[in-house]
Formats: sequence, structure tokens, C-alpha cells
Amino acid sequence: MKLKSISQSIAAVLLLTGASSAMANLDGYPYLLNVEASQYKLSTYQLYQNQLKFGYYEFSPNSNAVTYRYYRFLPDSNPQGWLFGNITHESPVAEHFGQSCASSARGQFKMPAYNGEVYEYGTYNVSGNTLTVTINNENRVWTKTSVNGKNRWVLSQTTQSDVTRFEGYGLASDSLNGPVSNITESQMKTEYYGTMQYLNIGATADRYKQNTWIQGSKTHSIFPATSEIGLRPDPSNPSKLISTRYTEFKDEAVNIKVTNDLVSYTSLCGDDTGKPYCHNAWGYNLSSNNSLIYYHGGHIYDTANDNGNACWDTAESVGGHSQLLWGAWEPGQSQFSGFVMVEMSYEGDGYPFWAIGVYQ
Repeated sequence: MKLKSISQSIAAVLLLTGASSAMANLDGYPYLLNVEASQYKLSTYQLYQNQLKFGYYEFSPNSNAVTYRYYRFLPDSNPQGWLFGNITHESPVAEHFGQSCASSARGQFKMPAYNGEVYEYGTYNVSGNTLTVTINNENRVWTKTSVNGKNRWVLSQTTQSDVTRFEGYGLASDSLNGPVSNITESQMKTEYYGTMQYLNIGATADRYKQNTWIQGSKTHSIFPATSEIGLRPDPSNPSKLISTRYTEFKDEAVNIKVTNDLVSYTSLCGDDTGKPYCHNAWGYNLSSNNSLIYYHGGHIYDTANDNGNACWDTAESVGGHSQLLWGAWEPGQSQFSGFVMVEMSYEGDGYPFWAIGVYQ
């Protein structure tokens, strides 16, 4: 196993380049993008630790060899997210209500901090709807299933001796980079529907405890693209309002394109009636791997009608929801077919909100 140091520059953090498409034996796809959560028992004091993995399998076209490259997250350490230099969020709420918002009050764009980049090597076997990946004499078994007529892979078994619980999703992909050099709204469908498994507990004392495991699952949609500028009804739920802005930020080696979505309290904001607006920013990396999507948003705005509160809530700028999504591609298609997602979001109570998901 090769584990890189986490003390990397922003440019190194963003660099996730991959090989081009090739022949393969997983239904003809060379890659399985995947995300998994697992809980394993530590060797001392009856402690348990959760870990999240976000990456891909690359299948050899000429043998049964497989390379597993992933980014490892350790939620129990509750790390702060990493900042994108001086890149700050826009303020669509303030603009909608005719207010101004100084850049110093907008908060910086963040991504979830990972513990290391890992490369592992093994073999794979496909039998019908079952994929078995063997690494270090331990098996992970993935089962292909269909949801709304679209195929995904679900982690159904693992023989890792120290793992006590696990969940995982995968999407087959023809490429890691896609057919275009720069991602724009035209590569995004208006809506992707999927499932998110999450944990949201609230105490430092819960770290390394066996009960810190997935507490819920929800099905919902993400809306990373729209052709309209300004407030509009959500196509699947008219009670929602979405405002989308596209802005390209350039900061040294970092180039990301950000979509700013404003959704009403009835959608992604949860049940906190004191914060009726959420802000969802989608970042596209223009300088390296263009299939890696960054998300940072959530409970950011207080009551929009209060003067000044339509700006980014500076107290929330240390938190919010931080996710990474890896986009899958179908052969010959110019839009993402779906995404796997990992979230690890710092919280002031001492334990993060973390989640894994899949959207198609």
C-alpha cells in the first residue's frame, strides 16, 4: 500500500488525472467509479473507526489485474475542510433582495479534507451481475442492480477481517476525464436522482464509538445545471426555487467553474425554520481532471429580508456541507451519466456530518 502525505499544495490536491478509455471486461467499461464507507475495530480499548473511500477501479484490458486508487477520509478526526485559496462564494440571495454583500462576508469555497491517497493492486473477476475484487487476499463483492432502468453497483460483501460494517456504491464509466476539455452546463443534465446514506450525530464523546454508523438514508435529486438565470421553479418540485450562476474563478494553479444554486427552505435546507434559504455551489476543476466536481453549500443564509443577513453567514463559513462527486461517462455521450459522492463536513459539535451517495 502506498499512502501519500496530506501536506500537499492546492494544486496537488486538485490533480486527479486519469488514463483514457480502453477495452475492459466490466460490461465493456474500463473503470468503476466507487465510494464506500466502512467501520473497523481498532486493536486497543474496544474502539472503532469509520473510514470513507472515494476513487475508482481500473481494469486491465489484457488480464484480470485491477488497480484501486482512492482517497481516504477519517471522519472521527473531524478535520476542517480545505480552502480554495482566496475563492469566495457569490451572493445570489443578497442580489435577489436588492442587497449588497461584501466579498469579506461571503466565505471561502471548501472541499472535504482527505487523509491520504492510496494505490492498491489486485485481481478481479466478473460473473454475471457479480464483480469480485481481490486485494491482499481479501475480497470485495459488488452486485449490479437496476434502479429506474439505470445500472449501478452495490457493495454486497467484504471479507476484510477487521471490518464490521460497510456500504458502497459504484458506477461503470468509459472514461475518467470525459470527451471535453472544459466542463460547462451543457455536460450536466438538469436533474440527477439518487440515494444518500449519512451520519449526523452531535458530540465529541461519540468519536471512535461503535454506534457512530449510518443513521439514515434519503432519496433526493441534485440539480447541477440549468439553462435559466434567475429564480425559477424546480422542475420536480414547484415549491422549490433555484437560482443558478456560472462564474469561473482563477487563483494561481486553481481553476474551477462554480454554479451557484439558491433553493428555498422546503428543499435541501432541512427543518431549521430560522434559515429559510440554502446556497449550493458546484465547482468544476478546469486545470486537471474535469470529471471531479466540488460542492460546498447548505445552511449559509439567515432570514433573507434582514439587512445584511442575505450574505454568507460567516459563522457557517467554517462548516457547511463539503462534498466531492466523480462523474461517470457513457461511450459516445457528452453529458455525465451519473455521479458517486462522498461528504465529510466539519461541525463545531466535535463530530462531522459524513455521507456517501450515488446519483443518476
